[in-house]
Formats: sequence, structure tokens, C-alpha cells
Amino acid sequence: MLIASDYSGTDKKSRYHVTTILCTDMEASSRWELLRREVRRQYVADGRRMSYKALNDQNRARALIPFLSAAEYLHGLCLVIIVNKSIRHLCLNTAADYQRMREVAKLQARWKDKELETMLRLTHFVAVVQGGLAQPGQNIYWISDDDSVFANMSRSKDVTRLFSSWSSHYVKHNLGELGVGTTSLDEGDRVEEDLAAVADLVAGAIAEVMTRMAEHCGGRIPRDLSVERNEPFLPKADLIAKWLWLGKSELRRVAVLFEKHSEGFSCSRYQMLEAE
Repeated sequence: MLIASDYSGTDKKSRYHVTTILCTDMEASSRWELLRREVRRQYVADGRRMSYKALNDQNRARALIPFLSAAEYLHGLCLVIIVNKSIRHLCLNTAADYQRMREVAKLQARWKDKELETMLRLTHFVAVVQGGLAQPGQNIYWISDDDSVFANMSRSKDVTRLFSSWSSHYVKHNLGELGVGTTSLDEGDRVEEDLAAVADLVAGAIAEVMTRMAEHCGGRIPRDLSVERNEPFLPKADLIAKWLWLGKSELRRVAVLFEKHSEGFSCSRYQMLEAE
């Protein structure tokens, strides 16, 4: 099992932090491998990475639809976790809680409370996905974008240690190898880069779409209510959002929204529906 993750929402204009976790069975995704090599040969043979922010590049823009079409043949799960930025404490509540976590987890790197919150969310979410999907004896490799969470060796070791701890809690059977790394480890065939690129495209587009929807709804997404939006999104965001929510293939796609409300926050599945 290969897990790729990427993130969006650091832009001040964005109202949401978005984490995309792409979990794939590579042995069952051979068709994707063939198609993504062909996309690279035709559009980005120079090795450049597909990314949401770089879609103003003509070659990447032309490659977008074929690239997403190839991703339909990934066998696995694409989980998108959307958290309203006003929810500052999802894992812990007070400065004392964060300090206690540093001590209990024996963290070696320097983590500000906000950074530690981000790291806790990420490792926990990935471990939950692994716990639900991993099979006995299966090798698990998690590849992340070179995010600030993996900014240096000390942080990477803390992430690996905590992820392993969460995994032990959620996985009740023996696994094979458990590895954690970043896209910088790509050996040149761009497999890890391209998996992470799918996560990057989704995270960037959904951060854009959700921000526009929240603005349309007065600042936050309402619960238990369908909202119609007639104004178009950015073309690239609209295209990727439709691929996420309306695509049907071996790749299951789920978006989970953590939204702020007066009494705290809610957690629910979020779905875009196509107008008839």
C-alpha cells in the first residue's frame, strides 16, 4: 500500500485547511502506471511536477485532463479532510495539553503549538485510514509532500514515531514494512511525485471551492442543507472538483468537512451534486 498526502489552505484568503490522503494498492493499479507514463511522455517529458498552483503553465494545463483521467485507474481511496480555519484546536485544547503531548510522545524537534496541532492531525488521519484498509502482512509506505511538518530530520523522526504509535493503536494485526518519507525520495520514475500530485491537485482545488462556497453562504458551510451556487468556480478548480465528487471508478472518493458552529464544530461528509 502506498499512501500519498498533500495539503492546501495556507493562503490567507483560504477559509479552510485541506488535507488529501491518497491510499492506493499499487499492484492493482497497473493501468494507471501505463497511462501516467504516457501522459508524461506527451505533455511533461521534462520531469516537471503537476501541481495546482502551477497550472498556469501551458504544458501542465494541457496535461490536467489526461492526468486526472489516468488517476481514475488508481485502485484505492482518496480521502479529503476539510477543516474550517476557525477550528484552532481539533486534537488538543490548551497549552498544557500540547506540552504534555511533547513529553508523552518524547518529541525531539521544536514544535510550536500550532505546528504540533497540524502534525497531530496529519499523523492521526493517515493512521486512521491505514487502520481501516491495511491487510495482515502488507507493506505500508507513506509519502508526503515536503511540507513544514517534514522540514528537517528531527521533525521527520517525530512524525514517524507518532505515526507508528497511532498505527499500533488502530491496526490490530501484524504488518510488513512501515515506511515514511517525502517526495524528495523519488527515484526518478516520478511514481511518488505523480501520486502526490493527484493529492496536491485535489487539495488546492477543494480549498478554493470551499472558500467560495463559504463566502456564498455567509462565512461557513451550513449543516444538513443543500446550497445551490450559480456563479462558476475557477475553471481548474471546477474541473478537479467534478472529478473528485462525480467520478466513478475503482478509486473511491470521500470528502469530510469539519465546520465551526456556535456550539463547537461538526463533522460530516460533504458532497457536490451535479445540477440536472
